[in-house]
Amino acid sequence: MNTAVTKVPQDTHRLQPPQKLPKPRPPAKPKNELYVPVEFLESDKRAGSCSDECLSEFDKLAEYLSMGAKTDLEIVRNIYKWVTAQNCNEVMDQPDLSTPKGYLASLKINQGRYDELFRLLTTKSGIPCHCLQGYAKGAGYATGQQVDSSFRSMWNVCLIGSYWRLVDCHWGARHESGHDDDDDWNLIDTDLSNAAKQHGQQTKVPKVLEYSVDEFYFLSDPDKFIYSHVPDDPEWQLLEKPLSKRDFGDLAHVTSSFFEMGLVIASHNKAIVNTKKGEISIAFALPMDESVCISFSYKLYRSKRDGKSNKSTQSNVSLNRYCLQQFDNKQVRFETRLPEKGTYLMKMFAREDRVDEPSNGKGHLSQIALYIIKSDKVSDNKEPMPITSSQATYGPGIEVRRNKMVAATHKQGVVYTEDGQIEIKFDCQHRMEFLHKLHNNKISDDSLKNHVVHHICDNNGVINLTISMALPQPGEYALEIYGKEESEAGDTRELGHICNYLIRFEPPSSAKAKDCVNIGFPKVSNGHYGSNKECINLGLYPINYKEPVIYAPKSRELEIQFGMSNKPLEIITELKYLSKSGDSNDFGEYVLVHTSHKTVACFVQLPKAGAYQLGIFAKAMGKKGNFAMVFNYLIYASHDNHNATSFPQSYGKWRDGCQLGQPRTQGLPCHHVIPFSVMIPQAAKVSVVAGSKWAELETDEEGWWEGDVQTGSPGQNVQVVACDKKADNYSVLLEFKVLTEAESKQLTDKYVSVEDDEKARQTEAESMKKEEEELKKQQVIEDEMRMKESEEAEKAMANTEAETKNAEDELAKAEAMVTSASNESDLIDAEDKLRRAKEYLQRQEENKARQRLKMAIRIADEDDLNKAMKAFRDGKYSDTDGDYGKAEEMLFYLKIRKDLYDAITARDLNRLSSVVASIKKSPMKYRLKPELAKAERILKSLHNVEKMRHAIMKLNQKTIAEVKSYSNPPSLVRKVFVATFLILGHSEKQTEDWQEVLAILGKLGKEGVKRRCVEYDTAKLDLNTALRA
Repeated sequence: MNTAVTKVPQDTHRLQPPQKLPKPRPPAKPKNELYVPVEFLESDKRAGSCSDECLSEFDKLAEYLSMGAKTDLEIVRNIYKWVTAQNCNEVMDQPDLSTPKGYLASLKINQGRYDELFRLLTTKSGIPCHCLQGYAKGAGYATGQQVDSSFRSMWNVCLIGSYWRLVDCHWGARHESGHDDDDDWNLIDTDLSNAAKQHGQQTKVPKVLEYSVDEFYFLSDPDKFIYSHVPDDPEWQLLEKPLSKRDFGDLAHVTSSFFEMGLVIASHNKAIVNTKKGEISIAFALPMDESVCISFSYKLYRSKRDGKSNKSTQSNVSLNRYCLQQFDNKQVRFETRLPEKGTYLMKMFAREDRVDEPSNGKGHLSQIALYIIKSDKVSDNKEPMPITSSQATYGPGIEVRRNKMVAATHKQGVVYTEDGQIEIKFDCQHRMEFLHKLHNNKISDDSLKNHVVHHICDNNGVINLTISMALPQPGEYALEIYGKEESEAGDTRELGHICNYLIRFEPPSSAKAKDCVNIGFPKVSNGHYGSNKECINLGLYPINYKEPVIYAPKSRELEIQFGMSNKPLEIITELKYLSKSGDSNDFGEYVLVHTSHKTVACFVQLPKAGAYQLGIFAKAMGKKGNFAMVFNYLIYASHDNHNATSFPQSYGKWRDGCQLGQPRTQGLPCHHVIPFSVMIPQAAKVSVVAGSKWAELETDEEGWWEGDVQTGSPGQNVQVVACDKKADNYSVLLEFKVLTEAESKQLTDKYVSVEDDEKARQTEAESMKKEEEELKKQQVIEDEMRMKESEEAEKAMANTEAETKNAEDELAKAEAMVTSASNESDLIDAEDKLRRAKEYLQRQEENKARQRLKMAIRIADEDDLNKAMKAFRDGKYSDTDGDYGKAEEMLFYLKIRKDLYDAITARDLNRLSSVVASIKKSPMKYRLKPELAKAERILKSLHNVEKMRHAIMKLNQKTIAEVKSYSNPPSLVRKVFVATFLILGHSEKQTEDWQEVLAILGKLGKEGVKRRCVEYDTAKLDLNTALRA
């Protein structure tokens, strides 16, 4: 803030506008349309340096500064540049008001005046200029204070074209730096630096008068200049509605840096503000120029009248960490919750950065605003913000953009969740490494490590980062995100801080305590799921489940497939289950691996509801050494699967090309004949050993080794052994266990209640159909409401269009008046009307842009939104009412809704599962509740279809022959075939007759069941057919 104020004689006359000069009126154009700095670089350089000869006489100096100038604007700019570029501390001449050099010496000792020097040079250059007297919030001004005689000051207005422009060379040339006069305040909170956090221990630096040019005070816009200067004559405010001296004193205390950075006050326009229940949020709209980003910081002080230290007067608890600043769409918000009543002072600071330039975090922070905060109540939340190792800045800011990332979901810094489960997503232009930290005041950082994980996916060249949280209990959490571009071996660069989020877990009042607890995630290195660099190096890539987070279907075996682009690999796995107590249990026996030359299939059974971690380890086939972790999956099972059974134990020779057809359970019923079917490509002989009995298997034309085996007595092992073509000895590949009588009965009982299952399925189908009808009715109501809103928006838009047309007509008339003006007086009046017409048109165009944005939000059309948002950006309007942010949210909503509709239409199981899971973790899950319900019904049907497809594809000739031998098949067999043929397009009448079913089953070639299942397009699946099946 500029502070030095020259004493002004009190008898200065009140300025009267001279005759034949325009009256004081608001300028037709803002400063940024009149003056473009880059166009004056050469002339600025010349004006800043002139010879001693020019400094000997004012006439010579004025002639030098006018030389070569083609417009009055160029002359005024040269004069301002010369005056403000002079460092009077370096002037050694004697004071002399008759020469330029002597006048500078007079300024040094406050005998001369900057406004008089500027007026003298402009007048000699033939440009009308006046000195204005009034009040300025300069040296010694305290925020919220009413100005008095000690704040008298003078500045200039000069005529450029037919409009007066404001200039203050004094404030533009020098200012005071050093310690602020904060003797009445205790510093209690800051995020400026770690050193500054030693509250109350400030080093007072003596005030120094510094000379540096402040461009804000050259041709200042009146609506911004009024925040610091008010003339005695209200006309010279150059505002449509001049302010009173008291209103001027009440205005928010903002500095020139605030306006130079393109900021706009979006919430509190007065310097003294009151909290609501001890809380307040002060917002500034950010500039629309996306090449520039602004970093912010703050200091919070407490009046010494309320307490003599930075601690609570009641609890002796430190009062820091009760503030935060967050990026909220196109705004920055400084939020404060005060645990004690009293008077507080908040100072805001900012620094302009460029996205394309690296930041070391050490640039100069300028003070931009000060507010007095009065709180007669305390906040209901008396807890301080969580401790972080970085600044208390929340939301995606400059570092996100600098790392070429875009926040795909949460653009605000503060995130609310009712269930403690949330996903935050970013889109990245290149592969990156990430690290996250979660903090809470009552829970240690180590205890929170397993409550936040992240995964990275490559989606057609766009890298998607998803950070998932399962918060252990209600409260406030701080999430820190660090990252860097993925590095090669030997890269020692540290991960840089990218952004923070403040997560508020606030369950509804009706929620039960047990529903407000999340046990977290299974442990993985650095909380990272998905592939790593070793996975890429080995040429392993996921085929079906590309996203590392899987929401498993109810009661279904998962088949996760990988491709191998390089040499064949050996694969092993681990499966960990996270119990409700938070313990990790080994469930490795529920995974079976099939490998071939180019693919890997992992079959996974999930016996319990909850979270699982599936780790994939790999190494080159035949290579010695350890397996490397290459991929981690996080798998959620929503229900217990009572039919899940562990797979048989596999051994080292169970590798490339080996596959198990049946049996697929480790436990075998005792004293049963069990059909075995395995594929072992390199085997010369394959046998099953049960106790001391060997049963040789026979190979069929497709390479499957098959045969029936008597299991024998409980407790003994049953092994599949094979003899390699190159050796005579047998190796154990698989091992089963024979169950006891009781265990055997329990195993077979799992498949008894088929009829009950059929009844439940029919009941569920009827319920789904009824729910579908209700959703359709609700959709009709919503469509009618949207139509009504659209009509209202169109009416409002039509009125705005009419107002804009009227403004354009007025502008045309004013332009005609200027053209036809016959004398100077008429010309001045005509130009005044032209200015007002342009301002009226600009207001209407802005109003039109805002109405168009509101209408696009209501209509919810993607094209309309993009066009409306572009018009808003092109107009460089400030998002003071938050509509631009709402439009961005609507675009995100439309995008994920389209993704959901596309996935529903495609009937792709994996794609639909991924989209549904993503929406459930997004803030849009409530708005998409009807669509989600429909998607989940289709998802369930697709799971059933896939389950039946798997059952059909596993049929071999022996099994088909057995099915054909049934005259009255078991209920489960009938159910699978009837459902399959319904989905494939056969009528219910055809499927009622078992002989007709067998006839369909017996067809070959294009009509063969297996081929039709392989070629079946689920996108053609009708929902009603799926429900019947």
